[in-house]
Amino acid sequence: MIAKLRDALQSASADLIDFQMFSNTAINLSFEVPEEHLAELGSALVSSGLALDNESLEALRLSGETGDILTGSLNVTFIHREPDLQIPVPPIPG
Repeated sequence: MIAKLRDALQSASADLIDFQMFSNTAINLSFEVPEEHLAELGSALVSSGLALDNESLEALRLSGETGDILTGSLNVTFIHREPDLQIPVPPIPG
């Protein structure tokens, strides 16, 4: 799914600004997208198989031609049967 999200952002000329992984449970993506590509981003996200709520779908339909760069974030929760990802924290000297 992460690769599909990347492809969706790229197809809409969006720039990934930041991301935060929450184990293998969720990811938060911060991005910027030209306003005229917002509907394209919405279509690409839906085509990726991502389930969006009605509020998100409506926001993605509000595209214009002002040339503005819009900032957005996407919070994705992964549904799977895998155990939580265990990442060992290295000891801090001192």
